[in-house]
Amino acid sequence: MTNKGGTTVSEEAVSSPTVSSGVSGSEVLHMKLSKRLATLQSERSELQAEMKTLQASLKVLFALPRPPTSLPVLHSRLAGLEQSLRVTQPLSAEKKALKDMDRVKEKIREGEKFKEAQEQIDEYKSQLDSLRSTLSLKTPAIDQLRSAVSRLSLCASLNLPSLSSLVTETVECGDRLSRVIGKGGERVKALEKKWCVRADAKDSVLTVSGGAEGVAGAVKDVTDVVETQSRPVTVGTDVGRCLILKLESVIDPLRATGVRIGSVKGDQVTVEGTPTQITDFEEAAKGLDVQRSTITCDLRDLGVVIGPKGARIKALEAMGTKVEVFKGDEPSVTILGKSEDVERVRGEVEVVIHENSVVEDRVPVSGILRSSLLKDNGSGIKAICAGGGWARLDKSDVVIKGTRAEVDKAARALKEKGDEVDATVTVIELSKDILPAVVGKGGGDIKKARKELGVNMEVDFAQEVVRVQGDDEEGVAKAVEWVREIERKNYTRVVPLGDNIGLL
Repeated sequence: MTNKGGTTVSEEAVSSPTVSSGVSGSEVLHMKLSKRLATLQSERSELQAEMKTLQASLKVLFALPRPPTSLPVLHSRLAGLEQSLRVTQPLSAEKKALKDMDRVKEKIREGEKFKEAQEQIDEYKSQLDSLRSTLSLKTPAIDQLRSAVSRLSLCASLNLPSLSSLVTETVECGDRLSRVIGKGGERVKALEKKWCVRADAKDSVLTVSGGAEGVAGAVKDVTDVVETQSRPVTVGTDVGRCLILKLESVIDPLRATGVRIGSVKGDQVTVEGTPTQITDFEEAAKGLDVQRSTITCDLRDLGVVIGPKGARIKALEAMGTKVEVFKGDEPSVTILGKSEDVERVRGEVEVVIHENSVVEDRVPVSGILRSSLLKDNGSGIKAICAGGGWARLDKSDVVIKGTRAEVDKAARALKEKGDEVDATVTVIELSKDILPAVVGKGGGDIKKARKELGVNMEVDFAQEVVRVQGDDEEGVAKAVEWVREIERKNYTRVVPLGDNIGLL
């Protein structure tokens, strides 16, 4: 291994440490190597921090825009402008030349700044190369020191007197490595505790280190696991279905037997383990109280049970069961799991179906509100159902469909939208005799005005008013004036004649 200056620390120094009074040789060497390792790691961290700073500076410099015009061209252009000022010319031309000179000078400053940045980039790159070279010398030394310190620490943790008593063996586990390790590493941890060894897994190989006796015992246990048998076990159709659906409340007690659960076909499952583990698995499967419960319902109710993006069915399954929905001629919901969990979830499903039955409501809306809801590809109609449910426009009504809570919420949102739109509406009162003139033949006049002025307009014959609404104040003002102009052209006044009627 290498030290700070790049020299090699011999293996003899590791295996034959100097012994000082009151402290074992291994402890002395461990302290020395740990101190040297800490120094090298600190130096490497400083190098990496410096490299990071340089890289950040380079990133800033690389982001500088390249001037579109080169410095020689800019200097030439500036010289030409300065030459033009020496010639008598109109004041306006002289002012223009001065402005052009200022712009060219600014571009020259930018170009010089970019040139300086390029020089700085080259300098930073050179510094980075130097730092990388230095770092490449540190890394191998750190790796070797870390390995030596790790081996010494391992000896200390296993209560081994010296490195010479440390034995290491490997076991090829193939696809059985996960079984050797166990869920959450439980099995390999138990192995380490039992034999006072250290076990490390990489790829399909388990490396066992420790004293000779402990390593031999651990290797034998691992070999037994690797050579376990595999055979089918009858567990029943419902338990088999739970395994296929990966229902944890059923799988966990079966996994606790230590077997590896493989493929499932009907009422049989293939398991791997020692004979004792497989026997325990069979007994555990027989002791499971698993049941299946089916609720027949309408096709519409299946969507209620599933919920938006499957949220409700996921919540039901979080209670320890698996919930399956079946469409077809007889829609149904099937709940599978432990009996107590199934009963609880069945009750929840029945409540959900009852509380989420779908209703429909119709809300009449004005033409202006209708137009507002249809703006931006119907964003208004979508917004009122943000809390759930569905809505669509049907002639002069908004049809809202969903659960009662969703329909009520959407209706409130629609009212708020209506109030918001009403606040921006200008109301023009007119005589009922003039209203047809505003509409025009076949509604042509009002349609043309809407399009040209960019506003919403509607004629309310019952209220004898014209309503105008729009985002553009100028457009609204023009629309009001357009209506008033029609009023002036079509105004009719009734004058009583009395006794003078004969004069006509």
